[in-house]
Amino acid sequence: MENNLDLIIKGDLVLENGLARNCLAGIKNGLIVGLYSAGEKIEAREFLDFKGLLVFPGIIDAHVHSYSIPGKEGFRYSTKAAAAGGVTTIIEMPYDAGNPITNPGAFQKKVKLVEEEAFIDVALLATLRKDGSKEMIKPLLELGACGFKLSLFETDPERFPRIPHGVLWEILPILAEAGITVGFHAEDDELIFSLIDKFQKAGDVSP
Repeated sequence: MENNLDLIIKGDLVLENGLARNCLAGIKNGLIVGLYSAGEKIEAREFLDFKGLLVFPGIIDAHVHSYSIPGKEGFRYSTKAAAAGGVTTIIEMPYDAGNPITNPGAFQKKVKLVEEEAFIDVALLATLRKDGSKEMIKPLLELGACGFKLSLFETDPERFPRIPHGVLWEILPILAEAGITVGFHAEDDELIFSLIDKFQKAGDVSP
């Protein structure tokens, strides 16, 4: 008999390889420590019965912008909404309006916002200036950046600058050596502007 569990949750457990119907998840110290069939004798301080309902592990939302509209958004709202939908971790994008996360000062301010406002776990991405700002990579990683997000299309010269291919050639080996994930806004700048010009000249402005 398994003892000393904090919580048992019963239901149709969504697992990596399928669905375990009418089973039990044992939880201790905030972690799932075992999965059991409904007939096993398991004891815990609390029991939640969701028989007939799907029970998911905590969901990770890998693309969240909490500070795109100054004064109207923030972790207090984004993480509360995420928690209501079963999301227990968000990966926060670095393209904050007026203050993209390109340096240690900006990163530390955002960490403080996480500590003060977030209801769930938050992983923070960093980004780089148009010139690559190679000297910022190591300090941002040391502060806890989980990865970098870079843009190949210049939506905005400050917030979403296009990182030139020559600069990427220099910084990608540094990021690869650090062993961290790099994501891209992968729209091709030259191709998009070429097509915009083509359609405008043809009078085709339909969506």
